[in-house]
Amino acid sequence: MQATLRQIAKDHKLPFIQDYHVLPIEAEDYADNKIFHLVDRFAATYGGSLVLYGGLTACERIFGFKRIRTISNDLDFVCSPEGLELVLERERTFYHEDFDVLFAIVDNVPVSFSFVHIHDWRINEDFFASSVLMHAGSEQVRCSSHEYAIMLKLRRMDCLATHGKHLFGKDALDIINILTAPCFKKELVPIDLEKLCSLIKAEVTTDSGRLHTFIDFIAAHGMHLTDRENAAFLPIFTDFENTLIPRARYQVGGC
Repeated sequence: MQATLRQIAKDHKLPFIQDYHVLPIEAEDYADNKIFHLVDRFAATYGGSLVLYGGLTACERIFGFKRIRTISNDLDFVCSPEGLELVLERERTFYHEDFDVLFAIVDNVPVSFSFVHIHDWRINEDFFASSVLMHAGSEQVRCSSHEYAIMLKLRRMDCLATHGKHLFGKDALDIINILTAPCFKKELVPIDLEKLCSLIKAEVTTDSGRLHTFIDFIAAHGMHLTDRENAAFLPIFTDFENTLIPRARYQVGGC
């Protein structure tokens, strides 16, 4: 049986924390170059044994098509078993007891390393198999596929809704950005809507009421697009909703 991350942290005598804020971070306006220089550093050091996921993958350097919100100022990686061993050897990490992740401050940037799960979602083999190499900077970094990126955003929406909390507008903006990008960046492989919707139904919810709530929330953030961008986004969004939920309500023209 594979050892838990908690046990691995114990075996490596890592400091245990319950609050990210116990590690000092200086107030800073993070420049893109600093964030992507750090991404290059991790990509060069760990290769494909780490997979980048989270909000940064929705930026225009990876799966997005334009700057639609403030760039993520933290890095989130999933570790393969080999990657975890390398991180333990080379990084000064702490073990966060509540979230069951390794955590570090690198060049004043928060960096988390997940293993086996992302929050309460257990990572499957397809997450790694479908990950893709992207040139965010000077190095190729392995990123979660855009289908998994969107699914994880919706999973967070579902978790927040379950606990009666407000949904994050940045998640809606990231989903819009990822869905629209292939219309403007032809080097991107089009999103597999069948796979995406299968993932959502398997890993988020099949409840049509909840799904309509999330669809409406995302659609409301379309105000951040220009008319030309909306002309590209809305047909894709319609296809997405039609695939996910019967009898979509958005009727628009072609891309």
